[in-house]
Amino acid sequence: LVFMFDQSGSMGDEAHGGLIFGYKRSERWDPVTNGVKRFVAEPASAGIRASLQYFPAETGSGCDVDYYKKPEVPLTALPNASPFIASINKHGPMGGTPTLPAVKGAIEYAKDLKAQFPQEKSAVVLVTDGEPSDCGSFDEVKALLAAEAANVQTYVVGVGNQLTALADLAKAGGTG
Repeated sequence: LVFMFDQSGSMGDEAHGGLIFGYKRSERWDPVTNGVKRFVAEPASAGIRASLQYFPAETGSGCDVDYYKKPEVPLTALPNASPFIASINKHGPMGGTPTLPAVKGAIEYAKDLKAQFPQEKSAVVLVTDGEPSDCGSFDEVKALLAAEAANVQTYVVGVGNQLTALADLAKAGGTG
């Protein structure tokens, strides 16, 4: 699984006040980060490998596909929560939402993994609130997912008020 995690400002939709790891607590950020932390620690995840990257990039161009192709947490056999928790705890909502280059990078990485491990399934898990604002439109993301669905399927973990649109991304990504 190639997790591509939205850390844009809209994921920090403040609900509870206060700070967590220097960032505002959120009705979006907290549940999805906690869910990923539980998933990678769960004994039932044995036999799965996962990587993790975030968008937008914290430095440089947020539109650089090559940046998103290199995960912050490299492919790791699960269950193994430590590298994921350490990584997630260093991040929080900030900046815009360059979903298109992030998804392109994740798909390219998933294709590389598929070539490296041809007997295994490779998929992207897009964790987002679905509000692209930089480097491409929602329709472009949807078209990319549809074009690549035969090669790499994309699952969408959606939060926020765009759930119908996010379901459309999952359908385009071949997972419904």
